[in-house]
Order: sequence, then C-alpha cells, then structure tokens
Amino acid sequence: MKDVIAARRYAISVIANVKQENIINLIAETKIIKSVLLENPKFSQIMRSKIVSDGYKKDLFKTIIHDFILEELWLSFFDVLLQKNREGIIVHILDEIIKQVYMSDKAKLVDLILAFRHDDDTIRKIAQSVEQEIGCKIIYNVLIDSEIIGGFIAKSEDFIIDSSIIGNLNQFVNNHS
Repeated sequence: MKDVIAARRYAISVIANVKQENIINLIAETKIIKSVLLENPKFSQIMRSKIVSDGYKKDLFKTIIHDFILEELWLSFFDVLLQKNREGIIVHILDEIIKQVYMSDKAKLVDLILAFRHDDDTIRKIAQSVEQEIGCKIIYNVLIDSEIIGGFIAKSEDFIIDSSIIGNLNQFVNNHS
C-alpha cells in the first residue's frame, strides 16, 4: 500500500512538471520506458538491486531515455528516485503516470489482451475501436495471452469486450448445445 501511495505522489509530481503540449510525449515516453523495463527483466533486477551502484543505474536509465523530448525531466525524476531509494518501484510509478494523465481526461484504464504482439498502429486501431464502443477515452495496457487464439479482449473494472476467437467459439458452442 505504501508503494502505491508513493507511486501516485511521484506520478502527480512528474505530470505537474510537464507543459500541456508535451503530455502526449510524456505518455509515449512513459510507455517506452515501461516496455523496455518489462521486456528486459535484468533492467528491473538492476533497478531493485541494493548492490548495483546508483551511477550504474543512472547510466543504464540514460540509455533508455537517450534522445527523448523530455529527457531532462526523466533524468531529474530518476535522480530523485535514486536519492529516495525508490528506483525499485519505477514500473509502478510509470503505470501511475499513465493512469493519472488519463484520469484527468476522464478516461478508463483498460487491459487489451491480444493473442500475440502487434505493431503499434494495429494496437492503436484496436484501442480506438474500444473507445468508440464505450464512448470515452481509454488508457490501455497491452497483455499477451496466446490462449485467446486471435482477436482481442478489452477488460476494465466496469466492462469486458470479448472479440477473441476463443470467446466467439465458446459463445457458438454455448448457443448450439
């Protein structure tokens, strides 16, 4: 619970330091950092490690954010995390940044479950179709579950849209048994 509260506070602080015209860049860069950390488990291990030096962690983080529009903001943010020994919750903070930005726009947090990894354009189109269906903006988290075979499932606290092949097959079986 303590980490959740801290993540929210850090996220709000980061957002407060971004001009409105850079919010889209903030979201895009947040997703990139999160993706790199999650796709490379050793990065996350290094960030949580008490043995690895802060200098090495910072150098590693710099390789992720090199050439970002908000590079200075990210470096300052990471310096604060290092000073407070909070670099281990960086993924939670990144999630909270995205959530807070979209909550301010009254968007819904949605898990988009796909059978396999798609290109960004396809994912964006799926997200747009979900937004049209529910009538509001969404912030999405992409999850991969090969058991759905194809299509997608959009899952939120208050709705589920199942456009997966396995969902359609199950519905067909249930309707014809």
